[in-house]
Amino acid sequence: MTATDIETGIAASGESKSEALSELADALALHEGEGEPITDEDAFLRELDVDPDTVTDEQTPPWLE
Repeated sequence: MTATDIETGIAASGESKSEALSELADALALHEGEGEPITDEDAFLRELDVDPDTVTDEQTPPWLE
């Protein structure tokens, strides 16, 4: 399922309607400036189990390929 905020165009998805709406609420909160800024990008990527050395600015997101 996908939920989209008409005013901002922000969208989020989930396996159910309630999950998609919950993810959309989180995305809108971040859009409005809530949340904590990422001060150490490499540490943040490691928390997500992503090796920072494999991430480049030239990568294309999979949804755009």
